[in-house]
Amino acid sequence: MKIRIVMLVIILAAVGAVLIGKNSKVSQQAGPSVPEVQYQAEAFTLPDLAGQNLSLESFQGKPVVLNFWATWCPPCQEETPDLVAFYEQNKDQLGVIGVNVTAQDEVDKVKTFIEKYSVTYPVVLDEKGAVSKTYRIQALPTTFILNDKGTIVYKKLGAVTSEELKRVLQPLLP
Repeated sequence: MKIRIVMLVIILAAVGAVLIGKNSKVSQQAGPSVPEVQYQAEAFTLPDLAGQNLSLESFQGKPVVLNFWATWCPPCQEETPDLVAFYEQNKDQLGVIGVNVTAQDEVDKVKTFIEKYSVTYPVVLDEKGAVSKTYRIQALPTTFILNDKGTIVYKKLGAVTSEELKRVLQPLLP
């Protein structure tokens, strides 16, 4: 009787070890559930203020600055002039997408913000918050920098500075 119990425990332990090993291999291959450096950015398509759809994939082949922001956010207001200036200096070599977290903002205020700060890069509206949820945005602003293959190479919570943009993007520019 004792031998049967010991054998049953050994068999169950072996089966458990095999199942755990298979599950850990699957989870390692799937990558993290939060967008992080060294992982592929999640594709999305959102409308701009004119109602035209813009997709992240349309920037394939160029580095991209993906900036999540809102009009009521003081650090967002602080970083916008640096983003505009960097974009204007390098717009032929990179993409910048301002993702307004419209689920927490108002479209009229977005229009006023763009005019006030002379934003020239594309701004899209995340009206339902789906893309912000996909990218697990917990603080504004949050900026991701992607290489020309769409891999996240830098992630910043809080205002990004012109020095950071230069330091991270210069090696990625042709």
